Amino acid sequence: MKHDDISEELYYQALLKKNFKKIMATTAFIVAIALAYEINLYSIAKKQEAAQILFEKQQAEPNKNNVLVLKKEHPSSIHTHLVLLQEAHREFKQGLMNQANDSLSFIISNSQDTGISDIAKMRLAAIQRHLGNYEKSQTILSSLTHTSALSALQKALSLPNNSKEREKALENASKKTENEHIKQLINIAQYDNIEII
Repeated sequence: MKHDDISEELYYQALLKKNFKKIMATTAFIVAIALAYEINLYSIAKKQEAAQILFEKQQAEPNKNNVLVLKKEHPSSIHTHLVLLQEAHREFKQGLMNQANDSLSFIISNSQDTGISDIAKMRLAAIQRHLGNYEKSQTILSSLTHTSALSALQKALSLPNNSKEREKALENASKKTENEHIKQLINIAQYDNIEII
């Protein structure tokens, strides 16, 4: 019995000696992958932290330079997209339609979050509707990932006033919600045939 244990031990020693380089290479490879993964996670965390700091600076003291840095260094960050939604609103209020269009288009092109992207699309469609580009507004709204009563209302508003198509779209929008406030908006649009939103 003891003889078998010794020969088995010698067998494993020989096997280890024979495959030592392969074992070490495999171990080094696994350690390198784990290290690269950890470094990548650390890098992502640092980038998110930097974007968060710029976002907070922008909220405390709006500055166009913060926006430019966010767009350049953190194009796919949620912080950048939230700042750009604010910028697009400000630009729209100031009558800077091209800049508002660019801010929203940047979000749509760079966002991996379909919710944020859909908000940008709805706002962009509203701008196009405001500019009289109803077909472009419809095209943008048809690319939404999520549909809701609000998006259906937006789509209906981009249809011609007093048309049967608009009336039917407003009825469908009303059916999609239980929210009384949204139903009121839909009723105003339906019965008064005015632009809201």
